[in-house]
Amino acid sequence: MFLWIAFDALSSQLGGGLRHESHAQRRRYFERMIAFADAKSVIYDAVWSVLRDDIGKILDNRYVFSRFWENHNNPSRSRDWERRFENRKRAVKRALRETRTGDVLIELFQRLNTLRNQLLHGGATWNGRMNRHQVETGAQIMATLVPHFIDVMIRHPDGWGAPRYPVVRETGPQSGWTDSAGSE
Repeated sequence: MFLWIAFDALSSQLGGGLRHESHAQRRRYFERMIAFADAKSVIYDAVWSVLRDDIGKILDNRYVFSRFWENHNNPSRSRDWERRFENRKRAVKRALRETRTGDVLIELFQRLNTLRNQLLHGGATWNGRMNRHQVETGAQIMATLVPHFIDVMIRHPDGWGAPRYPVVRETGPQSGWTDSAGSE
């Protein structure tokens, strides 16, 4: 969960986080990330060498495909989830064959966002047996990629957008919470 907090803070600057941003905004974030990281190839190497098998496991897992859950929770609204799942798998496998890192990351993080939602909403629990393999695989992917994303943004700070929730200093009487010593 801490890795998701970090990732949401990083990616939300270009458009509101994965839940609210458009496909174009996600693409722009990952393309910028890859372009800046290309000098060291750290993200490329992580995707194509270190994480390739783990990424495949997540992309083949229907339980981290959001339309599966839409169908499960409201079958009348999303009957064609299986067709869409197979179409997305084919598209991602094509991106994998063509080493289109940005396209792979876009789809991967959509799936990881569904896994994040499962964790936040009680579909997977700490030390529980259900969903454990996808939680562990997702955590490994996040633990590998998020530090690289942070490093890239620190080394190339311009052009990522303003923080969504920056520190705001007000003049005059304090209107926010303070600790007993009066500091924030």
